[in-house]
Amino acid sequence: MDSRLTERLKRLAKASGVDLIGISPIERFEGAPKGHKPQDILPNAQAVVSIALNALEGTFSTPVFHVYQLSYALLRSRANEISYQLARFLEERGYRSVIIPGTMPLDMIEKKGLFGAFSHRHAAQAAGLGKIGLNQLLVTKNFGPRVWLGTVITSALLSPSPLLEEDPCPGEECGKCLAACPPGALFLNGIDKKKCLEEGVHAQNLSGLLKYLNKILVAENLEERKKLLWSAEMRVLYQSLVCGMIPACDSCLSVCSVGRRCV
Repeated sequence: MDSRLTERLKRLAKASGVDLIGISPIERFEGAPKGHKPQDILPNAQAVVSIALNALEGTFSTPVFHVYQLSYALLRSRANEISYQLARFLEERGYRSVIIPGTMPLDMIEKKGLFGAFSHRHAAQAAGLGKIGLNQLLVTKNFGPRVWLGTVITSALLSPSPLLEEDPCPGEECGKCLAACPPGALFLNGIDKKKCLEEGVHAQNLSGLLKYLNKILVAENLEERKKLLWSAEMRVLYQSLVCGMIPACDSCLSVCSVGRRCV
C-alpha cells in the first residue's frame, strides 16, 4: 500500500473542496453484480476513490425549481471536475485511472439508462463515507443524504479507509422518508425504481421524456400537436435536457434530519 500517495491524494481532494473522501480496495466489491465490479471497468484496478460534496440544505427547501436545478447541475459538474483532477494526479504518477460519470452519460442500449456502470453510493459505503439508508441513498454522519458523490477507479494500490461502524440512518424507527415518498416507491427493504421514475415531474427523466413525445405523436390533429410542442411543459423539458435531466423529486432528502445544520 502506498500510504504517502494516498495522503497526497487526500490533501489534493480537500484542497479542491471535497468534504469527504475515502478509499476502498477492490476486495470490498466481491459481491457486486457482474459487469459492475471495479475490474470490469478498469481491468487492472486496485482501488476505488470515493468523494462527497455537501449539497446546500437550501437546495431542498426552495420552491423555485430552476434554482434547485442550478444547484444540482453545479454539484454534478464540480464532482466530475474534481474526480478528473484526482484521476489525472494518479495518471501523472503512472497509475491508470478512470472517472465514473455523475448521472449521464449512461448505457442507453442494454441498461436503458436505468442503471449506471458503477454504483457511486455502494462505492462510497465501501470507502467508509456513510451507509445506505432506508431511503436507499448514502447517508453520511455529517451531512445526512445531502451529498453529491464522485468516483475514481485506479490501478494505484492505495491505503484503504476504515468502514463506518455506526449507521447514521435511524431506519424504521424514524421512517420519515418512507412516508414522504410521493409514489410510495420506498419500502423497508428497497425501492421500486419504476414507480420512482414515473413520478418524474415535467418529464425530468427518460421515461417522462418518452411519454411526452408519445403524447405529441398520438395527438388527434396537427393543431393539438403544435399546442403540445409549444407548451410550457415542452420548455421545461428542453431546459431539463440542457441541464442534464435533474431529478425532480427530493422528498426523501428534504425530510431527513440526519446531519441537518440549518433551521
